[in-house]
Formats: sequence, C-alpha cells, structure tokens
Amino acid sequence: MTKLVVVINGHPRSGKDTAVEFLMNALIDTGVATWAMSSIDPVRELLAPVSDLSAKTEADRLLLAEIGRAVETHSDWRTRQVVQFAASMFYQAADEPAVLFVHMREPDLMRKLNAMLTEALPEVGFFTAFVDRPDAIPVTSNEADAAVTSMRYDLTIHNYGDLHRLEQVCRSLADRLLGEIAA
Repeated sequence: MTKLVVVINGHPRSGKDTAVEFLMNALIDTGVATWAMSSIDPVRELLAPVSDLSAKTEADRLLLAEIGRAVETHSDWRTRQVVQFAASMFYQAADEPAVLFVHMREPDLMRKLNAMLTEALPEVGFFTAFVDRPDAIPVTSNEADAAVTSMRYDLTIHNYGDLHRLEQVCRSLADRLLGEIAA
C-alpha cells in the first residue's frame, strides 16, 4: 500500500501539531508526499464570517464541537470533506507514496472515516495515533474533547521529553509508516 491516512488525536497542548510537523518532515526527507488537515477545519471555515475562533478558548472549542456534531449528524459533512480531500491529494500524488495526517477528536468519526475510506479508497491504509503527554490537561467541557481517551489507538506517540526527544520518537514512527507504505 502506497497511501496512508493517519488520524492524530490527544488532549489539548499534548504536542499534536508539533508531532505531525516532525512526522511530515521525516517522511518528506524520504520522498513521501504529505499533507495535514483537521476535520474541524470545514466547520471553522463555515463559521469564519461569524466568529474568530483562532484563540481556541473553551467557548470556541464548545462551539466548534456542537456545530461540527450537528452538521455531521445531518449529512456526514465533516467526514465526507476528509474523504474528498484524501481522494484529491492521493490522486495528485498518483504513483508516489503519500500520507495524509488528519486531526480528529471523536472516536465515532474516526471509525466512520475508516469505513468511508475503505469504501471510497480501498487501497489506502488507515491508522489512528494518540499523542500522549503527561502534563496535557484533559478538556471535558465538550463532547469531542471528552471522548479523546475513550478508544484504543493503533499507535501512541510518547511526548515525554523536550522537542529533540519528540522529534526522535516521530522519526522512529515515520520509519514504521514507511514500512507500511512499502508493504
């Protein structure tokens, strides 16, 4: 399989964005095309004319979670957006190895995404990864953040030290992903 979708999750401030950046850099160094997106980005873009949500306050997180859940319940919109983005990027990559990292909070959406990808892009591999950091503070004020640890992930990224240590952990994980791509 030459294409992978890796869903990234973890508590706020656990280092998810930094881990994805390190993973992408390690994969790019080996010639793998990479992209990253958040499944909440379409909702954030939808609400942009109404509200600045860049601060990621508790109220912002609650609004995004509630609107995101509503549009997903109504039409699978968020999950379909991720599948469409994956299909578009993987089409552009043609025969190149490629990895799409997706920030997604809700375990039920991860399972739905896996099913939708399996149907739409059966040749694409799928993994979930949890970024674990001991001093990350769990958020329980909204359904999306509260469910972060309610599932079992395929991979765990241990963010237990400084940035150099996290980069080493991510390079090791990138090697594992390269093995999956080559399989």
